[in-house]
Amino acid sequence: MVICQLRAEASVDCFAEVFFSEDLVRTLGDVLEALVSELNRELAPAVSVFLRAAMKDRPRICIIAGEDLAAMAGAYHKLVKLQRGVMMRIEVADRPKLFPPRWDEGQRRAVGDLLSGLRKKHGCVIKPCFATSSVQLIGGAKEQATVAAAIRRFMAQARYETRIYVPTKLRERAEAALSSLEGLSVARDRARLVLSSLDYSAILHARQAVSEVLVSHAGWHGDKDCCVCYDVCEDRLATCGHRLCEGCGADYIAGATVAQQVPVCCPSCSEPLFPEDLSRFTSTLDDVYAAGVATFMAHHREEYAYCHTPDCAQILDNTLEAARCPVCLHTQCPRCGAPPHPEETCAAAEARRLTECSQEAVVARHSGHIVEALLAPFCPGCKLAFVDFDNCFAIQCSICAAGFCGFCLENCTPADPHTHTAS
Repeated sequence: MVICQLRAEASVDCFAEVFFSEDLVRTLGDVLEALVSELNRELAPAVSVFLRAAMKDRPRICIIAGEDLAAMAGAYHKLVKLQRGVMMRIEVADRPKLFPPRWDEGQRRAVGDLLSGLRKKHGCVIKPCFATSSVQLIGGAKEQATVAAAIRRFMAQARYETRIYVPTKLRERAEAALSSLEGLSVARDRARLVLSSLDYSAILHARQAVSEVLVSHAGWHGDKDCCVCYDVCEDRLATCGHRLCEGCGADYIAGATVAQQVPVCCPSCSEPLFPEDLSRFTSTLDDVYAAGVATFMAHHREEYAYCHTPDCAQILDNTLEAARCPVCLHTQCPRCGAPPHPEETCAAAEARRLTECSQEAVVARHSGHIVEALLAPFCPGCKLAFVDFDNCFAIQCSICAAGFCGFCLENCTPADPHTHTAS
């Protein structure tokens, strides 16, 4: 009988991919290369990170491969964070400074020159987003901080500005009402008053003062005027019949969406707007629906929770012990995102998992396996361990009646184990 001593080794490699466009690779430059090198130094040899060469009309791919899933997740998180950059939130009151209306050509040119100059000087990708009232900054951490500080300084120095239509016969009365307000500049632009100030509250008080002048005048009814800027407007809201011009409607709905003031109501009578009115002033209703969902979730934190899988926006029942997401099919505890742990609190389950993953627990688990499975022979049928046997190597288990070889523990059932031992 020839006995061969063979040893087999195997490993399972997983991989993940992060896509970078060529423009983004050129912008990030050494920052991306430095991050890849840093990840390789920290995670080698369990995980390797490398950039695949660019192909025609296809983005660069950063590949993460290895066996340690936790380390791979950390590397993926850092690469995606670099890819997405940071979002600089713009307050609703400051929106006109960075997203000026169409009529304010001077401010639009100033904003364009500012962002173009910052892109060239600091090599950052700058993406203003009107719908979310934010600016996306992609680049190195130092460059992101410098660009964000420059944008904040620009907004701090810019003045709040608004235009209000005032009939000619009421213009002097409106200017007289505005003269008592401090820090307010008033100019004329044809049939409109242009109000500007560094203080946003002064703009609100000015609008209120002009509104009182218009409403108090017996010859002015306002039936054909926009309920925000008081300019002549032909279109009425299907919801309530009030008039809202295109420019004011787009700014008003975008501001309400960012502030999550849902449902979006008429600025005059506070009646919730119909979807057809919302569609007139927005290119898509997705942002409005998303704001509605966010508002609902903010008021129902105890009953509902988002799926914990990254980039999955499915809502789960927070009162269940286990929930299976219908989108990503991940079964989880809806409260903490961990595997279901019935009859155990999230804190207790987390403490148990930490204990099970500790070095002491791993050593104890492997020691038990060595003692139970390797040092003591066992029946191949029912796994019953036995200490020793007498005489023949052909053994029959007293529990499951399986016949097996006492030398190599091969299960010979249903054949006679004597035939195997004889050979």
